[in-house]
Amino acid sequence: MNKLSLREKSVLTGLYLSKFDLEGVHRLGFNSFTEAFNILGHALGVRPASVKNYRDEFDPLFPNERKGWHKRPIREYCKAVYERFNRLNLEAFTKFLKEVIYKDHAVDVLMETIAREEGTQDESFVKRLLTGQAAEQYFKRNYKDIQVFSGFDIEDTTRLAA
Repeated sequence: MNKLSLREKSVLTGLYLSKFDLEGVHRLGFNSFTEAFNILGHALGVRPASVKNYRDEFDPLFPNERKGWHKRPIREYCKAVYERFNRLNLEAFTKFLKEVIYKDHAVDVLMETIAREEGTQDESFVKRLLTGQAAEQYFKRNYKDIQVFSGFDIEDTTRLAA
């Protein structure tokens, strides 16, 4: 799999939410689109409205109650993502989307597997994992606006862990 750009990840997330609608939202452990937009957007490091807008981009292509951006043709870069990933079913697309969104995919999937085997995984488990990433991304973008951190720089050492 070629590495996806941030924009492609955002478009892919919008495609998933449009194609699978509330079933996809619930499969990821969210209660609503708003919750999904917020947590997925922050986990990806984009505005939640961007995820919503990409969902709306694809809405005219799927049988749902939303009209989306039906008054204009789909953008070429969105069309490319659609053509590449639209054939995935719910199971495969959910698994792939987790690979795209999880910060440390191998560790997060292992944690999911252990929780499932222990019977402790509930529908909000994935949400808790993504919420942690969302909080980290939010802090990275907004720490300078928090008085106690103003005037300081942060160094992201996440990838330095051994």
